[in-house]
Amino acid sequence: FKVRQVRRMHPCPTDGAPNPTPLEAEVVKSAIPDVDALLAANGKMKPGGTCSVRLALDELDKAVADKMTVALADRRGYSATGLSNVFRTLGQDVGRGAIERHRRGACRCD
Repeated sequence: FKVRQVRRMHPCPTDGAPNPTPLEAEVVKSAIPDVDALLAANGKMKPGGTCSVRLALDELDKAVADKMTVALADRRGYSATGLSNVFRTLGQDVGRGAIERHRRGACRCD
């Protein structure tokens, strides 16, 4: 329950204008939120969107993108953290997790 202050208006004895100073408390019941709507709005996001590795490769020069594609395929030669650092140096914000997901084929690439 919430308590809300409500002004009780009564005539002022001197000029007949309402006197807003006296206060009385009115108890207001809080509305119970719609739980179904809250759960729907805050549920786990469905997988979707485009792979951030694919977006980064599309924005790079073709020659650079080809070299990065080869490096992505070479799991023994390049770590996901190292490749993330290379992408960030090239101005692309690609994290280690996105690279690992892309390498596993668990991303949304076509």
